[in-house]
Amino acid sequence: MPYLDNIPAKRIFNYLLSLIGLDQPPSIVYASSNSEQQQHHVNNTTTTTTTPSSSSSSSSSLSATDAWTLQSWVGGLSKTVLCQIVWSCMMEYHDLWPIISSEQQKLLQQQQEKDEQKEQEQEENIQEIIIIEHHAKEIARRLDALRPSEQFVHAAQVAQEYHQLIRLSSSLQHPLAAAVAIILLIQQSLTAAPEVRQHVYYQAKLGRLAVLEIGNVLKRQVDDPSRMLSVTHPSLVAFLRRVGWKEQLQDVCARLERYDTTWEFRHEYDHVVQLAERYPV
Repeated sequence: MPYLDNIPAKRIFNYLLSLIGLDQPPSIVYASSNSEQQQHHVNNTTTTTTTPSSSSSSSSSLSATDAWTLQSWVGGLSKTVLCQIVWSCMMEYHDLWPIISSEQQKLLQQQQEKDEQKEQEQEENIQEIIIIEHHAKEIARRLDALRPSEQFVHAAQVAQEYHQLIRLSSSLQHPLAAAVAIILLIQQSLTAAPEVRQHVYYQAKLGRLAVLEIGNVLKRQVDDPSRMLSVTHPSLVAFLRRVGWKEQLQDVCARLERYDTTWEFRHEYDHVVQLAERYPV
C-alpha cells in the first residue's frame, strides 16, 4: 500500500507547484495505471469502522481542517521559500513525487534565480539605507567642534549636502526603502547644532523637500500597496518593522511642520503620514 500513503504528499506537492505557477494536470498514463489502486483506496476508506487496516489507511488522508491549516500556512510563504520547500522535498523523497517535465524544471529554476536576484537587490537597498543614515550622522556632527558663529557660516554647505542626500535616497528602487532612507537621514539632521538646524530648516527649507520626496516615492505603489508587499523580500519587511518606519515618519513630520509654519502646503506633512498608513508593513 505504499501508493496510498503517498496520496496526501502528492496533493501537497501539486499544491505547492500551483502556488509557484508550475502545476500541471496528471498524465493519462499515470492516472490509468493506478486506477485500480485508487478504487481500492476508496473501498477501504468506506469501511473504516469495521477493519483495523482501514483506520491506518484513512489516517494518511488530509482532513478538511488539516487541509485548511496547511493552505493558510503555505499561502503566507514567499515564492522563494516555496521553491526551497519543493526542491528539498524532491531531493529527500525523489521516488514519491510526480514527474516534472524539463520545461517545468527550467521555469522553476528561472523563478528561483529571479527571487534570489530580488533578494540580493533588496539586501543592497538595506545596506544603502544604513550607509545614507551613517553619512547623514557624519554631516550633522561635522561642525560640532566649531564656535556657533563658524557653524552658521558653514550651515549652507550642510544644507546642500542634505539636499543631495535626499535626492540620492529617493532614487532607491524600492519605494519603502527610499522613504525610510529619507526619514532616517532627517532624524540625523535634527541632531545637528541649533545654528545649523536653523539655517537648514528655516532658510534652506529642507523639510519641504524631504516631505515632498517621501510623498512621491510612497505614491509609486499607493494604488495597490498590498501587491507591493507581496514582492517585498522578508528581509526588507523585517528591517522596516525593526526601525518602526511609520512611527518615525509621524515624529519627523510633526517636528518639520513646527519649522515650517508659513508654508502654504503644510498639509503635506499630514498627507504623507496618511499615505504611509495604506502600506501593510
